[in-house]
This record gives sequence, C-alpha cells and structure tokens, in this order.
Amino acid sequence: FSLKSAWSLNFSQMAKRKETQDITIEIPTLAPAPEVLAAIQRLQEGLRTDELKLQGLSDRQAKQKVNNLYSGAIADKCHEHFSDLVPARTDKNNLYTHIFRAVYATIAAHWYCPPSVPEHQFKAEIQGHFTITQDGKKLPNYAARSNYDDYAIGDGQGNRDDR
Repeated sequence: FSLKSAWSLNFSQMAKRKETQDITIEIPTLAPAPEVLAAIQRLQEGLRTDELKLQGLSDRQAKQKVNNLYSGAIADKCHEHFSDLVPARTDKNNLYTHIFRAVYATIAAHWYCPPSVPEHQFKAEIQGHFTITQDGKKLPNYAARSNYDDYAIGDGQGNRDDR
C-alpha cells in the first residue's frame, strides 16, 4: 500500500494473483488515507510479516500463513462486534472477512463512484476483479459480482438509497 490521495491508497502485489505483480489499483478509503496507511503499517509490524520472510517464505507464503493463523479469530471478532450492524449472509451463520469486502465496496461506491460509472464496474475495479490479456491489458471481470452485490445502503425505512 502507498498513499495516492487524501482519501485513497495505491494497492499492488495482490497475494492471490501472481500475474498482477506489475499492476497497481487505486482504492478509496473510508477514513483519511494517511491514517489507514499508518494502521496497515502498525498491523504488519505487529504481525511480524518481515520475520516470516526471513524464515525463507515468499511474500505470498507469508501472507497465506498470516491468513491461516488469524482468519478464524477475525471471523469470531467480526461476529462479536458487528453482528448487530451487518446481517450475515443467508448461507452463513457468522460474519467473515468476505462479507466486509462486500460492505466496503457498497460504502465506497456510495461515496466515491462517479455518476457516469456503473456501480458494478466501480466495485470490480476497487476490488481487483480483472483478468490480464496475453498482451498485458487489464480487463474487468464481473464473474464475482453476485458475491458483492448483496448489501445496499438503505434509508432506514427499508428502501434502497439510490443517490
């Protein structure tokens, strides 16, 4: 992560995708970007990701190890702290980190998506949903769209806020 603007970060070196090592995407933040960047740095220091790399693990392996170590505890804490704010998906009985990707994308689209850009296109971009062509071009991929369109911002009366 690196600072892009007061309300966005550049994100590169996606853990799940080797072919994207040279691609950087801009992601909006829901708090001032310098504060978000500082929090990410504190988290990485606390998790000692550099020490994992010294053990001979690649960046990708280090990220996977951290995920394996903490994903269960994170899901438990998400449920404990947010279950009254964010309803679980119908196929799950607790909250987990992928739900928060959907919630994040919904809030980010609400505040940052330009009126001329379809919301699903904006969400795909900020979540890194794309494929790389053989000539190195980035094409949007909407295959995961249904996993991220199940949350909406409402008006408190059960109606979707279509601002």
